[in-house]
Amino acid sequence: MPDASTPRTTDASTPDAVPDASTPHATDTGTPDPAARFRPSGWRLVLAIALPIVAVAVIVVLADRVRAASAPDPDAALAVPVVLQTGSTSAGCSALDARLPDSLDDRARRTLVVSEPGVAAWGSPPAVLRCGITDPAELTCSAQLTVLNGVAWLPLTGDDATTYVAVDRAQRIALTVPDDVGIGVVQALSNVVREAMPERPVCVDGVVNPTAA
Repeated sequence: MPDASTPRTTDASTPDAVPDASTPHATDTGTPDPAARFRPSGWRLVLAIALPIVAVAVIVVLADRVRAASAPDPDAALAVPVVLQTGSTSAGCSALDARLPDSLDDRARRTLVVSEPGVAAWGSPPAVLRCGITDPAELTCSAQLTVLNGVAWLPLTGDDATTYVAVDRAQRIALTVPDDVGIGVVQALSNVVREAMPERPVCVDGVVNPTAA
């Protein structure tokens, strides 16, 4: 009968043997793992993810350039989307229509597919004017206005364009300007608006002054 004081030893070759945690496993002894060759390193994994994203971004940029290069003929009639213009036939808009120039900031006036009162456009990409629009929700007595050549404009930023709304005249006048077109077209229109419609307060007693009938 074995002495209890004698440490029991276990032969690692027996089925009951449990490997010592300090003893390296077979795969840790320097023997190459066949799957390791197909496992990407950290920087290769980053490149594998990033390169498709960069490629997509480049494709989008090139697609935009192709669209710009194949833009419609600037001399062709322009289709302008219809919006609500309740004051387009008012006396103020009629006076503005009569003064609209053939060229605005060196941009030629466009022929429209459908000629409507209070609507005009210049250049390509076009800067589009609409007279007699309803008050935008952003128009308040505390709204930040931009005064250009004596006309107060409310800038409304959109996708790839900014719409400037003249708010100190009898009718609201909107000029939608593509982002790649300078502010000069708004300044030029300000001179026309100033001559066609008298200035009036934006607000009276803390309330937005409504448009004229």
